[in-house]
Amino acid sequence: ASTTSAPPTVVVGIDVGSESTKLTLGSAHDYEIIRNAHGGHTTPSAVTFRGARGGGGGRGGRRQTQRFVGEDATEARNADGSTVLHIVRLLGAGSSGGLPGDDGDDNDDALAAFYRFQRTRQADGTCSVSVEYCGDQSEAEESSPNPSPNPNNRREFSAAAVLAMLLGKVRRGAEETVARKTAGGGIGSAGSDDAMRGGAARYVLSLPPGSSDTAKAAVRDAAHAAGCGDDVAVVSAAECAASVYGKKFGGDADASANADGGGGAGRLVLVVDMGHAQTWASLLRLGGGDDAGASEDDAEGTDASASPAATLLASASNAALGAGCVDVNLWHHFQSTVPGLSSIEPSTRRGQRLLDGCRRLKHQLSMLPSGMATVETLGDNDADVTLKGNRDLVQELCKEQGEALSALIAKVVADAEGVGSATDIDSIEVMGGGCRIPFFQDTILKSLGRSNEDMTLSRSLDDTSVAMGAALLGEIGNIGVVGGDDLPMEADGRRAALRKAEEGMVKVDDEMHARSEARNKIESHVLEMRGARHGKHGSLLPEELDAHLTETDDWLFTEDCEDADLNTMESKLADVLEKTNGMCAAYYEAVEKERTEKEAEMKAEEEKAKAERAGEEDDDHDNRKLPFSRRMEIVQKNKAEANELFKDGNFRHAGARYQKALTHSAKFFDLTPEQTEEVKAVTLSLNLNLALAYMKLERFENALRAADEALAIDDSSTKALFRRSSIYYEQKKFDEAKKDINKALQVAPEDAACKKLSSRIEQQLKRQKDKEKKMAKKMAKGMFG
Repeated sequence: ASTTSAPPTVVVGIDVGSESTKLTLGSAHDYEIIRNAHGGHTTPSAVTFRGARGGGGGRGGRRQTQRFVGEDATEARNADGSTVLHIVRLLGAGSSGGLPGDDGDDNDDALAAFYRFQRTRQADGTCSVSVEYCGDQSEAEESSPNPSPNPNNRREFSAAAVLAMLLGKVRRGAEETVARKTAGGGIGSAGSDDAMRGGAARYVLSLPPGSSDTAKAAVRDAAHAAGCGDDVAVVSAAECAASVYGKKFGGDADASANADGGGGAGRLVLVVDMGHAQTWASLLRLGGGDDAGASEDDAEGTDASASPAATLLASASNAALGAGCVDVNLWHHFQSTVPGLSSIEPSTRRGQRLLDGCRRLKHQLSMLPSGMATVETLGDNDADVTLKGNRDLVQELCKEQGEALSALIAKVVADAEGVGSATDIDSIEVMGGGCRIPFFQDTILKSLGRSNEDMTLSRSLDDTSVAMGAALLGEIGNIGVVGGDDLPMEADGRRAALRKAEEGMVKVDDEMHARSEARNKIESHVLEMRGARHGKHGSLLPEELDAHLTETDDWLFTEDCEDADLNTMESKLADVLEKTNGMCAAYYEAVEKERTEKEAEMKAEEEKAKAERAGEEDDDHDNRKLPFSRRMEIVQKNKAEANELFKDGNFRHAGARYQKALTHSAKFFDLTPEQTEEVKAVTLSLNLNLALAYMKLERFENALRAADEALAIDDSSTKALFRRSSIYYEQKKFDEAKKDINKALQVAPEDAACKKLSSRIEQQLKRQKDKEKKMAKKMAKGMFG
């Protein structure tokens, strides 16, 4: 009789950092890094709550909030009160105690003043956040520790609830990755309600050493709510790093021990990980003696056999120390010394832009002795401000952080049993962006009584090592479940409520995303068909198509569109496509015929086609003098691919394709007057589409450049003027926005989109003027009593 073995468990290691979250699979998948939806190997630890009209289930017109998690969240420099950053810090994790500036008090938290979202510290040390959320009332209340009616639609979410949002996103990414690798097999979560399609998954999450039981329990609550199941382990980041280090260099240690006749003390290795908002350090022994593998961190839930080649002797962390402190110190320096910046507050938009400039300067000073960073329109009268500094300035401003880092290292050395002094340490491993700053590098060496001349800092561990170590530990099979079995009975009820709330919000997100996709498809269809006028079969398009596209485009900017629910939006999409297909039958027939002929041609001339495609791969080196029709075909091909990407909501790659098409559009030569006009038209269209793609990505400076290029071609283009005015509006440059939209209305006075934008600009200018009047009154009152 045949027996069927259970599908193997897939282990997923997760390192939730302050700025980004990293995931790796276990050995069954060669410790592959799980990439985010945009292809990056990290996922930003952030959630943006963005409201929109047009709910689901027939509730058109009611505002609802869609969550944008991870790579889809607003970037930190553009974040407002609707974006929650540094999610792991809400847990109050990573405070070993007894260290300078690390007592859990927000007054000592250098980054707290720069958060634009509202947070409240709870009695258990975690922080809840308050944001505008317009989902179902029951869903919001389930995740709030103190639910109550709120006319302003503000909802309070616990630290576990916010973390669950992030973990739900990365869990789905992990499952999709495994499904692709196993040809659709997929995984479910061990102990969860998910179908175990191709095996179960076990999730192992890391926290900084010394994290409280409350923080660990919150992580497991979040993991349960995110659908990761109940068999979730929470381990120390220091233990994870030790397991990876032992795996990498354990063989070298064994060989060294054998050469010495066995035994020996082994090599002492100091590990320092300085991230953006927290720092931890550990001391481990590589090889040497029968006790290798015993861990000082058994209480964290790990097993002594986790890393037989590396013994973790001691570890400690400081949740108030990180590379972000350098940004903050530079911010206060320039805010107090540069004319015109003294009135800037940390949590304002200008404050965030100054902080971003300080961060860019910090990165320069990590590589060069001196540097400068320019922040546009930051000073008085919108003047550009240039921030200049050198490494001596960083050293002067960061003395307190240097002392805290030295104290952290001293604590680890003092706590390590059997270690005589810091001079016994044989090597230093550094991780995190903070350890790229020369001042902190020198501080680490000086803490051990060393210098660059007698010891080199090693980077054998990278930014995914902790996640990989978590996966390694998870494969042992007998690591403890921390914060789980010993929890009181009310934990089950709390987790069930969190899970129900998260599932409800995911449903709203999916509905809002589907609605947004349907709208994007309508928008991209309009772009595609307008561009088709300039294509090979454009002459087959009827004149009435223009009126149809204009009517559709106008509808996108009406109240009806904003109020449309998913069903209405999808119905509108179907109607638009049906009407287009009906009036453009001859065009589509010609396009299909051409496609069929080309496929046959490609099969017959496969080698030739490969050579041509190879020439197209590198735009910068494609200097062939192709005939006009062939070059235009390449331009239109890239534009069509970009439109498809835009339609699917893949704005980043759509922008890259539009840019590629523009590169080719610049390589025409010896044009006739008619060809020149055709190239101008397609280049104008490409720049308008590129600007829109950048706007979707909130990269407004790039969008502005594309809009400027469009207006350089046709300075009276209504769409180009509207696009640039929209960009200025997003940048809060309302006077410039007004100039462009007024010019657009002179050309097209009845354009619905232009009229609506003009109204919004006038409202903002009025608010700005009212605010200036109030400020003037306050100043006058202060001057004259």
